[in-house]
Amino acid sequence: MFISTDNLFQTNDSFTRSNTIDDAILTESIVQDLDELFDNPLIFNEILPFDPIESTTVIPIDCMSELNALIQRDSIQVSNDLECQKKFLESNIIKLEKIEIKCQPRSEFRPRTQNESKTSSHYIRCDNGAELDYPAICVPQIWACQSDTNIIEVALVDIGKQPHPYSIHNKTSKISYDDQALIFKDGPPNQLYFRLTDTDFNNGYKTFMIEFIKNKQDDIITKELIRSRNLYQSMLRFTRIYRDDHGKFQREDMGQEYSSIMTEHYGDVSVEHMGPKYGPINRESMVFAIFKGRIVKDDISIMIVEQTTQWFHEIKNFILNGNVIYFNMPPFPYLCINNIKASVIIYYKNQKIHESTYLYMNFSNEELSGLPFNESMSDIDISMRKKKLSQDVVQSICCMPLMPKTTSQNKPRKRLNSKLT
Repeated sequence: MFISTDNLFQTNDSFTRSNTIDDAILTESIVQDLDELFDNPLIFNEILPFDPIESTTVIPIDCMSELNALIQRDSIQVSNDLECQKKFLESNIIKLEKIEIKCQPRSEFRPRTQNESKTSSHYIRCDNGAELDYPAICVPQIWACQSDTNIIEVALVDIGKQPHPYSIHNKTSKISYDDQALIFKDGPPNQLYFRLTDTDFNNGYKTFMIEFIKNKQDDIITKELIRSRNLYQSMLRFTRIYRDDHGKFQREDMGQEYSSIMTEHYGDVSVEHMGPKYGPINRESMVFAIFKGRIVKDDISIMIVEQTTQWFHEIKNFILNGNVIYFNMPPFPYLCINNIKASVIIYYKNQKIHESTYLYMNFSNEELSGLPFNESMSDIDISMRKKKLSQDVVQSICCMPLMPKTTSQNKPRKRLNSKLT
């Protein structure tokens, strides 16, 4: 697999450290070469002795003085050679280019579930009026000169820059790397890889079409984890990966960049109605709440609080049907009290959006059996008046939304008129 090999994730330290030429090292190297040249006796043995008798027109040459003059001229040239070699080496070093984000993702967005992603694609977009529709980074031309294969790793991280447990996806991505893959996944679900193309280098930027998939809560992704790590907020991390001259993939971790913070947003969520607002003190009673706005079950929390006794209870099991939730009010733990009010507090994404008063009533078994908890509003009003409750209590009582009754489709059996006598 592409991601499991050592090539892609191998970090080349030579590209993360400063690449400077040490003048002292170059000078010492050149001087050592000259010393070896001067100390080598073979060089002087190869110089033939000069016989002045053989020529009357040539002036005698002092070989040692000429060699010393040569060495002096070479020492003058050392500084020039040093500068030339320094410029040559520095011009051939791959310089680190920190990624520059051209277009930031929206600060608020609505993530999609796995089921929603199956039916349609919803990509992370930029703010309205932005230059581009989707998040983008700048693509410098120097990257194309340095390598023939450039890949951008996009990773979803939390605001602490740690890997996010949710997923990012693109339906056109392949499951592993190959030379033809433009988008591929090969590893953790919070990572996605995009190959830079000639079009990207010509445009000078690369856009990323990314789906944000919010995974369901499980043994790993719990409410406590979401709250402690603020997982409703996230960022995108961009890292360049390139193939070097030896065919190995190198990461530029020092050049990676993080996007602005993205926060989950579902529009204005509120509770329009909750009821009934009363129930027996010694047993469970079904309650409903009608929401306004799009909601996700995992983001809903319900607490029951009673201030006098400092009793509280978290509702962990409830049913979501459309924009209505159903849950059981727990029995009040102190049965010696006749009637007592408790607060039903509803949170959405850790923000309190609604609080209602619920009246625990200490009915006898005969009275409980006669209370019409599932009847219509008018029927409840009539029955409660018969029990001589105060008008304030009657006006505070709301009924459960009635489920439509299914009418029987069975036609009555026709009677046969028997003419038998």
